[in-house]
Amino acid sequence: MSSNNNAGIKVLVIMTGGTLFMERDKDNLFKPSEKKISLVLDQMTSLQYFKKETAKPSYTLEFMENCTPKWIQVEITEMELKDSSEMSFKDWNLICEILESNHDKYNGFVIIYGTDTMTQAASALSFMCENLDRSIVLTGAQIPIFEARNDSWNNLISSVIVAGTSNLHEVMICFHNKLYRGNRCVKVDSRNFEAYESPNFEPLAILGVDIEYKMRESSLKREGTFQVFQMEKKNIVSLVLQGASDVDSIKPLFDATIQGVVVHAYGSGNGPIKVAESLRDLANQKLVVVVSQCLHTRVEEAYVTGLVHGNVVSGSDMTPDTAFMKMCYLLNKFPGKVDLQRQEMRKSIRGEMSG
Repeated sequence: MSSNNNAGIKVLVIMTGGTLFMERDKDNLFKPSEKKISLVLDQMTSLQYFKKETAKPSYTLEFMENCTPKWIQVEITEMELKDSSEMSFKDWNLICEILESNHDKYNGFVIIYGTDTMTQAASALSFMCENLDRSIVLTGAQIPIFEARNDSWNNLISSVIVAGTSNLHEVMICFHNKLYRGNRCVKVDSRNFEAYESPNFEPLAILGVDIEYKMRESSLKREGTFQVFQMEKKNIVSLVLQGASDVDSIKPLFDATIQGVVVHAYGSGNGPIKVAESLRDLANQKLVVVVSQCLHTRVEEAYVTGLVHGNVVSGSDMTPDTAFMKMCYLLNKFPGKVDLQRQEMRKSIRGEMSG
């Protein structure tokens, strides 16, 4: 579907829940709204740039780009609304089914999602969506759309415009006037509008008076036609090294039911030497990857206390969320093939790590 014809640009908004569409209950606590988002948007159609077109949840968004008027047809589908802390692989698989069944009908997709686990969802979807040739933009809010002062409306409108007009065909997060590669993000703030950072990969775009893209087209390669890969949960353990971490911390990980381990190491991938020796033995049996507890760094062999030896895989500058989701993807994709899993873990397959 070409986006050259303004009238032909179509974006599907997939509503999953999150703060953007929450209301206060009798105890003044936020919970998912029982209203339909289309009914809320209907109340806003008096705004000149957002007009309802038909009886179904379908709207036309009019905006200016480089002093040229453009239009996007926006349609909405709703899942069961949840707080993002309740989302799981079942929900991500359902999102993928919606993406796959609607792929040929729309130029891009916006997923309204809760902020707490948005980076997990973005990372998971980046691997589940293979050979992606559409823009998928996750967004949400720190203050619900029902509140007089909120960040919901700007995040939603910005995401629709990016999804409909950009040539960045990947899974992204659009939040507080910045566009990020989704599997590079971490949530750093729950009290301010700038909730996310991309510590080791610059934003894809800055949304100011104009949208300033850092790259015009996605750098990610496609090797076939778009398809989704359904994932199921695997028994992966995240081991966060602390001052008391020792060999006894590693022993339970040799249990045969544990399929993979993501180690959150110190600095550039360091830990106690005895722990490093145990991890080396563990990595001869299953997939073990090391990421850093620091935001701005990469795992590399720089110290004698480094954990990356033998079959222990360096996670380079991957975020912990992304390392976890990539490991889950590879365990699903190549079951029982540990050597191949290690090989793919060392590669950047969705732009999730630096070379």
